Amino acid sequence: MVCLILDRSAITEGRDYSLEGKGDIYRFHGRLPSGVVEYVLVHEEIRFTGESRVRIPAPWPAAKLKKRSGKWAPAQNVPVRYSDSLNYASLREFVEICTDRLMMELDEILPLEVFSTLYALVTPWQALTHEDVFDLIAERWVPHRHRGKYQTYRPARVEVES
Repeated sequence: MVCLILDRSAITEGRDYSLEGKGDIYRFHGRLPSGVVEYVLVHEEIRFTGESRVRIPAPWPAAKLKKRSGKWAPAQNVPVRYSDSLNYASLREFVEICTDRLMMELDEILPLEVFSTLYALVTPWQALTHEDVFDLIAERWVPHRHRGKYQTYRPARVEVES
């Protein structure tokens, strides 16, 4: 199995790829520019293949949770360090940090991108219900546009510079 991680801002629908089927199959035209392909995941390793590394090349931190008083909480002592400047003390705070980062990197998101990111980072994944994720999307984002048959979202609060 090979998985390519692409810089979506560097490819354009029509020029670099087209959508087929019900809009869920991407067919790339010719060769992808080398600057678009950042990493290739192959069986034995992840290989960097791009011209320059992504802004935040480190893997995303994962949250290990356990039940305390009937609620899911970080297994480590809180606050748990997420990065040099961010900490979290609850599953909700961890999810908000991850989704803020996801939105920053992608500009617009599909619910599937939110689900796949969160379920890959939360252990055990059962700590996060589908309803929790849908509620988060409804609270924090507004519909933006359709990508094929799928609705994309952007942040609900827009910062206005004065």
